[in-house]
Amino acid sequence: MSTVRYTGRYFGFVAGPSGVGKGFGLGQVLNEYFGARIFVTGDWCRDHENGHAEGGTLAPDESLIEAIAQDYNHHKPTKFLVDAPRTLVQVQRLIGLFRKWDKEAVIITAHITADRGSCEARIRHRATQQGRSDDAEPHIIKRRLDVYFENGGISQTVIPFLKSNTRYVPINGNMSLEIIRQMVREKHGPALFDA
Repeated sequence: MSTVRYTGRYFGFVAGPSGVGKGFGLGQVLNEYFGARIFVTGDWCRDHENGHAEGGTLAPDESLIEAIAQDYNHHKPTKFLVDAPRTLVQVQRLIGLFRKWDKEAVIITAHITADRGSCEARIRHRATQQGRSDDAEPHIIKRRLDVYFENGGISQTVIPFLKSNTRYVPINGNMSLEIIRQMVREKHGPALFDA
C-alpha cells in the first residue's frame, strides 16, 4: 500500500529565543531547501515599529497580525511561517487566521533551542557583525531574553501550546550553525513538510 504525500498548504511558526538563529540558521534553510516563506517579526519591527525593536519590547498584536496577513495575501505561498511568536494570544489568533486561509492546512512549529548564555553571545556577535544598535545594549539583550526564558515567558506559555496544537519539531540550537543547517536540510525539514 503506497503512502499519499500531502500536497496542500503548511502554515506555522519558527520559535525560539532571541539570538538562537531562527532567521539565519533555520529560516534561511527552510526557505532555500523547502520553499517556505518566513515572515521575520524582528525585521518588520525594525522597519515599522522601531521604538519596540530598539527598546526590546513587543510590538502591538494588531499591527503585527495585520502585517502578517498582508504579507501572506501578497505572496500566497504554500509554505508560510511566522518567525518568533511572542504571546499565547498572538499564536491563537494566527492559527485562527491560518485556518481561515485553508482549513485543511498542516500547522507546524520548528522550535530551535539553546541556553541563555549562548543566545546572549550570539546577539552580541550579531551587533558587531551587522552594526545593529538594538543588539548592543545589555539591558535590551536582557529584556529580549527575559521574554523567552523568565517565569511566565514564551518557554513556559507559548511553547507548551505549540507542542500540543501543531506538528512540533525541536531543533538543538547549541550546535554549530553548519551542523544545524545540515540537520534542518536532512532531518527536520522533511519532518515538518512531509518531504
